[in-house]
Amino acid sequence: MTEATPGPRSGAPQRGRGARRATGTPVLQTGIKMLAVIDALARAEHGLSVSALAERLGWARAAAHQYLQTAVAAGWAFRDENAVYRVSLRVADLASRVNPAKELRPILLPVMQEAVAELGAPVSFAVMEQSTPVIVERVEPARAKFIRRGYEARVSPRSSASGQVLLAFSDEAHRAAARDSGVLDDAVYARIRLQGYALVHSEWLGDRITAVAVPIAHEGAGIGALSVITEQGALPDDRLIDAMLRASGRLHDAFASRQP
Repeated sequence: MTEATPGPRSGAPQRGRGARRATGTPVLQTGIKMLAVIDALARAEHGLSVSALAERLGWARAAAHQYLQTAVAAGWAFRDENAVYRVSLRVADLASRVNPAKELRPILLPVMQEAVAELGAPVSFAVMEQSTPVIVERVEPARAKFIRRGYEARVSPRSSASGQVLLAFSDEAHRAAARDSGVLDDAVYARIRLQGYALVHSEWLGDRITAVAVPIAHEGAGIGALSVITEQGALPDDRLIDAMLRASGRLHDAFASRQP
């Protein structure tokens, strides 16, 4: 999670003043602070009051209130009946248009390719689009251990390893919707969150398969699931789990190293 830039403790936010990057281009501190407010609201599951935001960001209460009012006026936040501020549906709409794989592809692909070379099985990266898990990146082995007769980008949140991980590590709103629709089994998803992976033995396109998926996080937020699928019995479950957990660790280290 990116640390927010503290605002002045005694007064309103400064205007028109900014740090200067190494390139010489000025960086508007007001812009950085506005984005910090949106980020803080988005990460607060139950919203934030003026005082709570001020405390979280280390700002004066008057400064926090001014930025919150600006966010509301711009349509990025709303104030509920309890004087708590939350991000608006506009943020959710924007987020649904983002494919994290595109930005992170230069980091994702080498790690996925290493896992494919080690296991000789296809490795996929999936994200949640609305309430549906979707595979957005896939690396195939040069010589597959088994032949698949088709490929479906959208996968089941109930029966697929990627879907289970995405739902298990999603926010409460997604889990509540899945629970209401009968998809979510609280005990199953609690176990996945505890152990850090999903293991599925099932039949897919006529083949008996084993799939393992692990969550991928970036800046403290879950962004997707990395998974491997292979013919059942081709490799021990423990080896698949270990390989995916190590791949997840490499991605975590790579993301951390690219932070400014």
